[in-house]
Amino acid sequence: MLRLLCKVHELEIYNTEVQSSCILRDFQIKRKDMVIARYRQHQLLCDQIINKQRNLIDGEFENNPSSTLVHSHYSQGSIYSPLHRPRARL
Repeated sequence: MLRLLCKVHELEIYNTEVQSSCILRDFQIKRKDMVIARYRQHQLLCDQIINKQRNLIDGEFENNPSSTLVHSHYSQGSIYSPLHRPRARL
């Protein structure tokens, strides 16, 4: 009888460990999903800012023909490309 009680206790401990592992995994997945969602929101906000700045610059350069050289560089992406990331200085 005592052996059966010990076996039941072992199985309960094992069951608790498995449940704990599942809960931890679910938490990690949800945390990663939240990080991904935050990065997507950040990317969307950056894209909106870039588009508004482009529209503002396009409108400004249409009204000021003397700045067409800078505007052509900007339009070609050779100067302020949205993919351009300045390197950190050490």
